[in-house]
Amino acid sequence: MAKPYFALNLDVVGKPCLVIGGDGEALEKSERLLEAQADLLVVAKRASPELVAYLAKFPNAKLEIREV
Repeated sequence: MAKPYFALNLDVVGKPCLVIGGDGEALEKSERLLEAQADLLVVAKRASPELVAYLAKFPNAKLEIREV
């Protein structure tokens, strides 16, 4: 049986959004949110080098390394 998915469309242009975690899934979510022009905060204990490099390209993205 195919796994069901919940589709959701949001207008996030200029809106604050939060991603928790620093792995590949966090990178994927960050890419989608920044493509949609969200103001992004990523909070993680550790972040992959790919995520750090990607977020550094965007003035509307911030990364906080700390206990979540």
